[in-house]
Parts: sequence; structure tokens; C-alpha cells
Amino acid sequence: MTTGYSTIENAVKSLYSGAIDFIPKPFTIDEMTSVLHRGMKYGSILRLKRLHDDSVLIVPCPAKYYRLGYSAWMNQDLDGSVLIGGTDFFIKTLEQIKRIELLNINEVLIQASPAVKFETCDELIHQLYASISGVIIARNERLFTKPELFEKDPYFEGWIYRIIPTELDYEMKLLIPCSSDRS
Repeated sequence: MTTGYSTIENAVKSLYSGAIDFIPKPFTIDEMTSVLHRGMKYGSILRLKRLHDDSVLIVPCPAKYYRLGYSAWMNQDLDGSVLIGGTDFFIKTLEQIKRIELLNINEVLIQASPAVKFETCDELIHQLYASISGVIIARNERLFTKPELFEKDPYFEGWIYRIIPTELDYEMKLLIPCSSDRS
């Protein structure tokens, strides 16, 4: 989805409605190439799933989690902090990850805004959007030396940030419960 009227609300609504990405104008050729590449991979995965081809296994996020579109997830811990990360579906649309660029502790995330950049072996840069707004209190430093954690265990060992949410009650209404993926 791209628009000349770029707002966080439009991005969230687009991703909630099934868009695989949201590109605010102006965008670069590299950003568009990245999204097109993932879009083609997304289409291939859906075709294989419709044909009941078992060569592609998509692990759904755990039932107690919530997701922003098909790309990012969040899970609130008992202490009120929130872990966020990328879904297995998002990961399956990427080539092998070569480098991960994370934001710093104490930076503020805004829901549906870029939170992480991945450089893949095909030299493309892919952005993952924040599932929820908040202040970063921890980041998964192990991803720098073991990006395979993100690729192989995205819902547990491959988390990206721990945040203190700022608009949790409102923003949770804009997310999709992963329990709805169990039909």
C-alpha cells in the first residue's frame, strides 16, 4: 500500500486489512524493490498453501499474542512490559538475513513505523514495523551475532525489543489476536 496521505492510522488500517507493507511517499527505488520482492514471495507462499503444498510451513504466532498485519507481533508480560518481534510469515518473505539494524535503548517506537532494518543476502533492505508504541528498554543483542534466532525461533528466542508501552489499550484494538489464526 502506498499513499500521498501518509499517517500512522492509514498504515495501521492498511496492515490490519491485509496489506503486506505500507510505503509512505516519497519512497526510494530500493524501498519499492524490497516491498515488491517480499510481495512476490508472499504470493508464492499463498499459492503453495492453497495447493496444500507442505514444502512451506508457516508457524502461526502463539494464541496469546497479537499481530500487526502479517509482519509484527507483540506479547505483554506480567510486569506490563511488551516483547515485540517479526512473524514467521514475514521471515519467510525474506532471503537469508545478513545484517540487522536495531534502534537504541530509550528510543521511542510508534506503532506501524519502522522499527528494524534487515539486510538480506540478496542486498535488499527490508523494514519491519512496530506492532505497538513505547519506549525501548531492552533489545535482543544476540541477534547481532545469531540472526538465525530471529529466523528459526521468532516468537521466543528471536524477539527484537522489550518496551514499556505508551498507548497499549488503544493500540491493542488495532491489532489482530493470533488466536484468530487457529481456524
